[in-house]
Amino acid sequence: MLATNSAYYFLDDINSLVFPSPVSTGIAEIGFNCPQVKELPSEYQEFLEDSTSKGTILVAFGSNVLWDYAPDAILNSIATALNQLKEIVFSYNGDIDRVRHLGGHVKVTRWAPQKEILAHNKTVLFVSHGGLKSLKDTICGATPVVYIPLFAEQSHNSELARAAGFAEVVLKNHLSAESLENTMRRVAGMSQIKTRA
Repeated sequence: MLATNSAYYFLDDINSLVFPSPVSTGIAEIGFNCPQVKELPSEYQEFLEDSTSKGTILVAFGSNVLWDYAPDAILNSIATALNQLKEIVFSYNGDIDRVRHLGGHVKVTRWAPQKEILAHNKTVLFVSHGGLKSLKDTICGATPVVYIPLFAEQSHNSELARAAGFAEVVLKNHLSAESLENTMRRVAGMSQIKTRA
């Protein structure tokens, strides 16, 4: 009842990315801004600014992804791809024993300051599910991204980012260690994507 009697609708959306569509004068898209980033906690600052690192990749799938229920094949594909790459912060909210085989170059954490890591100049790539907050943080950090959409609006957000030229999408049903690693290397090495983000 509230929706049908409302004079205005405020949408949490990114109007500069959406595909053209008719919009009523009673709709205001208010969701996008880039707030000032805070200082990184020292443990992340030291990890990102390690002089031996050629760049950092943040892998984070939001707080709604329950890794404890992820099929072993998916986790193994992600872990194998991560073991082939540079310094990585892997925000993982599942059973740590399931990712024990990750190399020492991977910092596994239950929570990562995503916005601050993406804004850091040593961050070269973001791997994410494509949720709206992650999409906003990607744009604010001007970080190239590989999306693996899982559910809800994530496929839509991922396609918007791909159409804008700063993302690639790997479908979860076609995920393999090789496809993920190749896509991550390709996107991280494309300087024009950083410019578009």
